[in-house]
Amino acid sequence: MFRLIGDRWTLLALLQLEQGMRRFADIRRGLGTISAKVLAEKLRRLEENGIVRRRVYDQSPPRVEYRLTALGKELAQHVSRLDHWTVQNAERIERSRRTFSRSQRSRTPWQIPRPW
Repeated sequence: MFRLIGDRWTLLALLQLEQGMRRFADIRRGLGTISAKVLAEKLRRLEENGIVRRRVYDQSPPRVEYRLTALGKELAQHVSRLDHWTVQNAERIERSRRTFSRSQRSRTPWQIPRPW
């Protein structure tokens, strides 16, 4: 089930929808560089799993709104806490990355474990 939310765009879309009902274009604008096709796939998958409710209005041009279901709101709370933890620990994480990177540069090729 982690594959349902384990990618960047799905998590960011959930955070957008946590703020309330959103139209497709609003979600896309809020996410930046995501393509319409990828966003539609992510939202469809969330809808299929009961996380998002999609409502289509019969008008021209068509208007489509997305909102979190009760299950989606519960999930978004957890994602929001994870986002908060990441922001709070960004400096520590970056420090660890720098330390790791330095340690890898100082290793000789025969010290680097091979994946095979």
